[in-house]
Amino acid sequence: MKAPRRTARRAILLACAAVAIGTACGSEGDARDAGTVDSGFKDAGVTDAGAIDAAVPDSGVTDAGPADAGPLRAVALSAASAAHACAVLSDGAVRCWGLNDNGQLGVAPSESASRCRVRGSSPSRSVPCETQGRAVAGVTDAREVATGNGSTCVVRADRSLWCWGLNNAGELGTGATSLQPTPTPTRVDLPPVRQVALGAFHGCALLMDGTVRCWGANRFSQTGTPASTVNQCDEGDGTPVPCVPTPTAVAGLSGVTGLTAGRNHTCALLGDRTLRCWGLNDSAQLGLGRLDPDTTPQVTPAAVSLTEVAEVSAGGSHTCARRADGSLRCWGWAALGQLGGAPSGSCTTASGSVPCALSPAAVPELSGVSGVSAGRFHTCVALTGGGARCFGRDDNGQIGGGVASTARCSFSFDDFPCARTPREVPITNAASVSVGDYHSCALTTDGAVRCWGNNSFGQLGNGATDDQNAPVSVRLLP
Repeated sequence: MKAPRRTARRAILLACAAVAIGTACGSEGDARDAGTVDSGFKDAGVTDAGAIDAAVPDSGVTDAGPADAGPLRAVALSAASAAHACAVLSDGAVRCWGLNDNGQLGVAPSESASRCRVRGSSPSRSVPCETQGRAVAGVTDAREVATGNGSTCVVRADRSLWCWGLNNAGELGTGATSLQPTPTPTRVDLPPVRQVALGAFHGCALLMDGTVRCWGANRFSQTGTPASTVNQCDEGDGTPVPCVPTPTAVAGLSGVTGLTAGRNHTCALLGDRTLRCWGLNDSAQLGLGRLDPDTTPQVTPAAVSLTEVAEVSAGGSHTCARRADGSLRCWGWAALGQLGGAPSGSCTTASGSVPCALSPAAVPELSGVSGVSAGRFHTCVALTGGGARCFGRDDNGQIGGGVASTARCSFSFDDFPCARTPREVPITNAASVSVGDYHSCALTTDGAVRCWGNNSFGQLGNGATDDQNAPVSVRLLP
């Protein structure tokens, strides 16, 4: 869920989520984001508690036989989601893998090749999934791809935008909402699009004219529209929540060159290398030098005190920016090490006093950063020499150091394995990185995709569902 850097001829979308950057996410699970309230939209039957129970061994995949990766070469990647990832191939085709409960892989849930067991569920249950990269039918000319919590979008060669998956809150930007999955790519009515970024349950498009339009969940004004003035969508159980089903212009933004969408906030990179951010700011994720209650989010884009920004990525409740000199700045919630050791203080939130950085702070021990991706509770960077570093929560191996983290980071009444400072990932040819809630991926210089971390729904794409604390190769099916 991030403003992209360029690799080969494609844009690399790294989001929260998410995201987005991705952010890009799922239900609050066992560790809420320093008081961050969930966006209000639920995954269809999958909870974070099921996705992160690392104590349960791999035993829940059926019909996922081995496959030869063949000559397929990836040129763009997005893993900024709760539990799926997608890649654009050199011929413009798209492959997706991981959780498919909402058709986010571009195939109807009932037609998924596998079912993955929800860890910790009682009684035991399973959900549709793909443990290897499966082709998205009908998309043969994609330029870039973005993944959200339960949805996916691509920008095609003619600069049109197409989306599929979850649409409870208007995540697909079609002007309509539906409680049923939409697995078929559907065109979004927009002028020519330069870039798309997906958060947990909202999306934004950067148009070729440098303006921005956003849509989807809007409980915290993450679309740049006051929550009180928009439609009410059904979150899945009859509860109404604010949403913007149709792409709507973000007022006061022009000259934008990049976008990132986090869990409940959004940031834009301008042509003068400065930032504007809006949405939820209860953990200082907007970098404005203050906290805002979740009842009074930042509706309009606000300036962040940071210059010479080359790239930005918004995560769960934190944000990181790569500067033109290869240094990294991060801000927001810091309890699980996701700021990489950047100086932080104590912030008083709805959940009490927690570590956070109110404004951008330098991450020590890092230089030569060529790409950044902020996930829900962790962050990864690519380095100019092909290396990668990650930091933050590490209960599923998402830091990728090859060994389990021994440090513990506390939050609320629990603690988690974590890396408070950047840890080396055993990879030497990373062109970019993209991270989700509890998994991480890298696009390599030779066009391969390698992933690590949580794999409960096949989001590592290696044909299995056991977690990995070091990179494994994604199998891209013909």
